[in-house]
Amino acid sequence: LWYIYAGIPAICGIALPMFLWEVLRLLTKTYPRTNDAEGTRSRLTIFWIIASYTILHSFSEHKEFRFLLPVLPLMLILAGHAMVQLLGDMSVYQSKLILVALCLLNYPHLIYLGAIHQRGPLSANAYLASIMNNAAQEDNSNNQFSVHYLMGCHSAPAYSHLHLTDVFVDVDYLDCSPECRSNEDITCESDAFSNDPYEFVQSTYVNTLDGECELEESIDTPSCTNIQRNIPSKQIPSFVVIMQDDASKIEVLLTDKWNAT
Repeated sequence: LWYIYAGIPAICGIALPMFLWEVLRLLTKTYPRTNDAEGTRSRLTIFWIIASYTILHSFSEHKEFRFLLPVLPLMLILAGHAMVQLLGDMSVYQSKLILVALCLLNYPHLIYLGAIHQRGPLSANAYLASIMNNAAQEDNSNNQFSVHYLMGCHSAPAYSHLHLTDVFVDVDYLDCSPECRSNEDITCESDAFSNDPYEFVQSTYVNTLDGECELEESIDTPSCTNIQRNIPSKQIPSFVVIMQDDASKIEVLLTDKWNAT
């Protein structure tokens, strides 16, 4: 039901009341002052396309708002028809007033999504890019860096915001792939970190510094496996991006073991 109580309201926005009103009238067959039977059948067809699409996608464990975007135009068709019916009983002045109000209601969302939403990760990447670029310019041999994002799934963009001339950046995210989530015997890195940031960093990074692991050379990057716990470990990165609340939980590890600043 996530798509019904969260997905559809989120993507419809201010068109949601009109969409719901049109759906209600379609299902209850209450159409005052209209004999457009063919149009009604067409709108019913549109509704059942939306309903079947939403129901089928609800069976998937992986749900995202963007998966509903293909049926958003169909939803707006129904909402638009309801709006026409509503404005038909009003004067020209009242109709224009409502249309202007609906347009203005979109601006808070526009300002928030354009200037505030995801501003933190974007600013962090811009800051990292500036530091790495300056370091590479000062020392041409110092042009290889690694950035690890200890954050939730898809919390920040990566290479698209870290393209730098003559600078090589290796990015690592906490694993939250569908393959990981579909395997009940495996705890995804993102879940393990969220449950206990201190323990995750201790077992994944810090033990590599304490000599409690054996190196395993691979084609891409050297990896390390904790001998005691058989936990795949990672090399200490050049930079780590982490939320402030989580950083406070592992501050001791970052300062004492990583010598982070």
